[in-house]
Amino acid sequence: MPAVLARDLWKEYGRVVALRSVDVEVDRGELVAILGPNGAGKSTFIKIVCGVTKPTRGEIRVLGGDPSDPDVKRRVSIVPQQGGLYLEQTVRENVRFYAKLYGVEPDEEPFELLEVHRYMDRRVEHLSGGMRKRAAVALALALRPEILVLDEPTNELDPTARQDVIEAVREYNESGTTVLYVSHDVHEVEQLEPDRVLIFLEGRKALDEPFDRLMSEHGSVLDAYRAVAAQVVGE
Repeated sequence: MPAVLARDLWKEYGRVVALRSVDVEVDRGELVAILGPNGAGKSTFIKIVCGVTKPTRGEIRVLGGDPSDPDVKRRVSIVPQQGGLYLEQTVRENVRFYAKLYGVEPDEEPFELLEVHRYMDRRVEHLSGGMRKRAAVALALALRPEILVLDEPTNELDPTARQDVIEAVREYNESGTTVLYVSHDVHEVEQLEPDRVLIFLEGRKALDEPFDRLMSEHGSVLDAYRAVAAQVVGE
């Protein structure tokens, strides 16, 4: 089974349609970048993948199971836009809590890679916004997930920290972790050099293409994005 399998996925909030007939298949070990403007359906899609919300209709399978199943959830780690750490706890206390919740022995290497190790005994509320984001990414990696989901992971980060996050994500992907990397920054996606690029527009999957082919056909992620957006507007 693939890591993620979505077929004819819809999500409606009253009269608002957040996802429209989305088909996505992610193989195990793939690094997939998901692009799109605010309101395009990116975050809704990953919330469904992580079992946070259920689709209105359609099929979603994650690691061969129901994403809301606790056994599946323990194999998926997410870094939400807001970080997901308990502010009143230290970084180390957050690690212990989530490691117990996931039933794993945490990996210490991500905290070294992202230079968080010096702040392990500091309360999260006393960290800068950038260091909080580094700590959140390090924690997600430390849980040794089969699937890592990152929603705008480099917000609030300076260029050096952004590159550190990208390199850490690449390293874990190369060791076998499946990665869904959500961003609205086309230049960051080029730095990431994913296996594939998905572009969401108006709740639809507007493009699903290998990164190398996309670059060969369009020259840049930005030009591909513009071409797809123009096509959607033309419809």
